[in-house]
Amino acid sequence: MIVDVYTRLEMDPKFHICNINVLATQLQKKLEKSFNRTFETIVSFEDFAQKIHFNEDLACKVEIGGKYMLAYGTVRNVAEKINDRMMTLMGPETFEQHNEIRRAPKKNSILI
Repeated sequence: MIVDVYTRLEMDPKFHICNINVLATQLQKKLEKSFNRTFETIVSFEDFAQKIHFNEDLACKVEIGGKYMLAYGTVRNVAEKINDRMMTLMGPETFEQHNEIRRAPKKNSILI
């Protein structure tokens, strides 16, 4: 599908091949319409590494015409996937969690 979107845009005389924002946006719209779920898309002129959490097996990275395109299904229920340690690093989501963190005993040691 990534190849199809790129090929279709490349044939459009109004599309400039350097406009990676249009490419990312069109790719995201096409994927979301086809799979009926949300997607994240990244397009770059340079290759890049990625560490992503994605929904089911919906992840793909392709290089076409000197552009690197990554698309992956947005994780659903992100709050359920975050463990307690991450929640404290990112901040509490509810008033009750905030109070629970404030009542937790402070540690004076460092885990190595």
